[in-house]
Amino acid sequence: DIWWRMQNDVHFNTIAEQFEQNVYGSSKGFIRWHVLWEDVLTELPQLEQGGLSVLDAGGGAGRMTLALAKLGHRVTLVEPAKEMLEKAQHSAASENLSDIIFINEALQDFKAEQPFDIILNHAVLEWLAKPQKALEHLTKQLKPSGYLSLMFHNRNAALFKNILAGDFSPKFLQEESYSSGWQEHTRPLYPETVTTWLDECRVQVQSKAGIRIFHDHITEEKREGKLSQLLALEKTLRKREPFASLAQHIHIVGQKL
Repeated sequence: DIWWRMQNDVHFNTIAEQFEQNVYGSSKGFIRWHVLWEDVLTELPQLEQGGLSVLDAGGGAGRMTLALAKLGHRVTLVEPAKEMLEKAQHSAASENLSDIIFINEALQDFKAEQPFDIILNHAVLEWLAKPQKALEHLTKQLKPSGYLSLMFHNRNAALFKNILAGDFSPKFLQEESYSSGWQEHTRPLYPETVTTWLDECRVQVQSKAGIRIFHDHITEEKREGKLSQLLALEKTLRKREPFASLAQHIHIVGQKL
């Protein structure tokens, strides 16, 4: 069993290399990273200036952590899977990035000594047994007027993909049902559910974008030689409805009131 669970959360111990290859060593990972990174920098232009305290909560092998450290930020990476954290530490050392704090802990257990200017939480909530509680805990670590960058697996996309695959069962309309394939253990979330949680946490949504809208519905044969064109299209339409709400992931940037 490659999944290690703590209170029904899913952590990626023993499969760091496999997970990284599946996420970032593929065309879907290429699209995800470039669209997300552009949206983060567009919605949080202050990141270009450096000098902020940033928490990357559940940041895995540290791709986003390293990118922000290179911009001159003081980044804390909290990751429960030790193997993933060690991979991030190795990458940081190889690039001589020293202003990073690495903490091997579940985000629900992490308590900051000082609140952060910006918190990132990307593709984590869907792996947790109690995502709302985790989000509540996380936003308490944010400064007043600080910003949250939140990305989560979109239930609309999971439903759409299953229907296109020929599964017309109404079970996927239920909140407790899971998606299939690699992410069969995830709990995709409806965007309106997450925005309600954010309201309750006194985080005001500033922007919403769809991350990887079209890629998964296009065959590899049709994508071949056209990945740069597809990326440009994904970037262009990431905020346009109805496309954004059908993306594999939803990226929300919000400000704490």
